[in-house]
Amino acid sequence: MLPNAVDPDTGESGVNGSFNWNDCRSDAGAVATSADDVGFIGALINWMDENRNIDLQRVYVVGGSNGGMMAYRLAFELSDRVSAVAAVIANLPGNSECEPQPAHPISVLLMNGTLDIFIPFAGGQVLGNRGLVLSADATREFFTNFLGTDADPEHVDFPDLDPTDAGDVGRDTYRGGMEGNEVVFYRANGAGHNFPSIAHPLGPGGEAIFGEQNHDIESAVEIWSFFRAENSSRSRFPRRAPGALHSSRPCSWPSALPPWAYGSGLARHATSPSGIRALTCPGGGRDFEPPPRASAAAFSPWWDP
Repeated sequence: MLPNAVDPDTGESGVNGSFNWNDCRSDAGAVATSADDVGFIGALINWMDENRNIDLQRVYVVGGSNGGMMAYRLAFELSDRVSAVAAVIANLPGNSECEPQPAHPISVLLMNGTLDIFIPFAGGQVLGNRGLVLSADATREFFTNFLGTDADPEHVDFPDLDPTDAGDVGRDTYRGGMEGNEVVFYRANGAGHNFPSIAHPLGPGGEAIFGEQNHDIESAVEIWSFFRAENSSRSRFPRRAPGALHSSRPCSWPSALPPWAYGSGLARHATSPSGIRALTCPGGGRDFEPPPRASAAAFSPWWDP
């Protein structure tokens, strides 16, 4: 599922509108909106449950930039329905209108470029005077403290597959959080305001606007791997009665990740019996197995913080 945000002035969505999620910033300026986007995502989950028989234990949210900040809001305010969130090129707000912490423990993936000028890695003012944000490190620390994870992460340095790109990528995994939840933090050194990708480079034009892109990891694959590893047996989520599973129609396995997985976020989920294209099986030539039931995910645009 790939919902979009609404125009902050009209409350409507449209091809030429300005699409902005109502994240937790209380000082978002020109992109502020009063839309009930938490209620909207909750209604989408209800619709998917009623019409696509999704597994309510496996509802995941992905967002980038303003969408990533909306993912954080859902972690705070919809953690009774969302299993995990992934926020790319996004930090927690410095001036927040949300609750001080999530209502329930929830796993979080963060992925940030160290040379992001839109949402600064070191924190500060969002480009265009769109509100103050914490640093990426402070955002990570907020969630590790909230979950009570182990202090020392498991660190991985990814191979520098493209020595001509922005730099390399490191990943820190903080385990041992409440109810088995964890925090995973990707640092793309030298990268700007974009999703790291091997298969889908921004090119010179895109990098001139958003900064250099890392080509050493596939963000779509990394995020799906994070979701796939999540524990789906948490009792706080309502479960369907036995026998309520959807058809066991097999998934098709694309040979590469589709382009839309990089422009608006990513989804690698089992298709419903009706074959909705926005819900697809894991692909990319990796050794993934389809989940036994469809999963739902909320997505958001990343180009406008």
